[in-house]
Amino acid sequence: MLLSRFKLLMLAFAMTVIALPATGLAGGSLSISNVRPSGPAGPSIGTMMVIQWDSSGISPLPAAGSQQKLKIWLKQNGYASCTIADNVSAQLKSHSWQVGNCLGGKAAPGSGYQLVVELKGTQVKGESLQPFQIQQTPRYISIIPGGVVNASGVQPAQGSLPTAQAGPTVVVIKPMIQSVSPSNVLPGTKVTVNGTFFSPTAGAKQLKMIDQAGNAFRLNVLRWTDTLLYAEVPPGTGLNRDAVITYDVGLWDNSGKLSNTVPIAVQVPCTIAVTPTKGPGGTQVSLVGDHFGNERFKELLLKRGMQKYPVKMISWSNQQIIAELPEGITSGIYQFSVANSSGLQLCGGATFEVNAPLIRSVGPNSGPFPKDAKFAITGMGFGPATNGREVRISSNGPVKTYIWLDDGIMVQLERPLTKGTHRVSIYEAGRRISNEVPITVTGPVPRKQ
Repeated sequence: MLLSRFKLLMLAFAMTVIALPATGLAGGSLSISNVRPSGPAGPSIGTMMVIQWDSSGISPLPAAGSQQKLKIWLKQNGYASCTIADNVSAQLKSHSWQVGNCLGGKAAPGSGYQLVVELKGTQVKGESLQPFQIQQTPRYISIIPGGVVNASGVQPAQGSLPTAQAGPTVVVIKPMIQSVSPSNVLPGTKVTVNGTFFSPTAGAKQLKMIDQAGNAFRLNVLRWTDTLLYAEVPPGTGLNRDAVITYDVGLWDNSGKLSNTVPIAVQVPCTIAVTPTKGPGGTQVSLVGDHFGNERFKELLLKRGMQKYPVKMISWSNQQIIAELPEGITSGIYQFSVANSSGLQLCGGATFEVNAPLIRSVGPNSGPFPKDAKFAITGMGFGPATNGREVRISSNGPVKTYIWLDDGIMVQLERPLTKGTHRVSIYEAGRRISNEVPITVTGPVPRKQ
């Protein structure tokens, strides 16, 4: 009887879609369609399910500050039930959901549920047309010959059953995996698997991950308890592919599959090297390697310590990225790295030395600055000669230079500066390569009486 109910709970339910079109900025049609799960039919509370959908006409690279977002929610019998996720990037087409968990609430077991994926701020949405049922967490059971019926439903420890109480069967709850964290990883990452009834020790059990082709990879379990497994994703997983690979993680033994499975995404790591390796701000660099992937879902990072700096993208391919450093960044060692849309760093360690001039002071830095006025600039890294470099003052252009040393420059104005704040910096080939230092012009030189 128990097995028959179990089979009924696992019957597949088909999901179809309504897509409400809208007109995009370029006049195209926006739509979200084919909303579907990729988990067991009749999902149970606490199990993991991947919600998937198709979309068209939605720009994956919107202007800064106006990125399109999705809202994923659940309705029951035609009425809004709860929000599953909010502000999901519109470039994504899937979302992992632990069934029952909502933002600020829970979805109770019941029937008449439908999934809705909505483009925020528009009327564009897709929903599963055929209602489905959310089940109570099933009690997976196996029948073990010998022993007694364990009425409490708790798996007995190995060898704990007295032979005097031997009977026809023992009812044992099978392992249940509730989550794998993190769920977006690189090969070799250590993950935590949470759940119930794993048993205190591994015994003959193995934690495995299976790809869509049925290939199995065994995870090295470093810690095993009844409710938690701490394991390492195989270092060589997916190294020969140029995409994100989704695996199903579960428990197996010699008899076959023991537990449910939970999805995990393994990112293909990349390698990276930069040329040239040094230069001033504004330098164009070439980053070569492999597995850079699709620019839409990845990001090139330039860091010095914890500080991030923007870079101008010129081109992006799977084996080469060309970018331009920001103008005016100060001297120091910077690191390039590639990260995915979740912020996971896929490769890094390529260093670039910015050998930019650094202006420490301008003297005088306030007062009237008439035509032919002279002032000194002190600092470092100016170079022993101009070599195509020049001093510029904002809104006044280049100035005449008559002394140029690596740590000091003397300049002379060819026309007076207007009242207000001006900025002094060094340029090369039309690009600012130094920091900027302000000077304050108080007014014209008083006339002699």
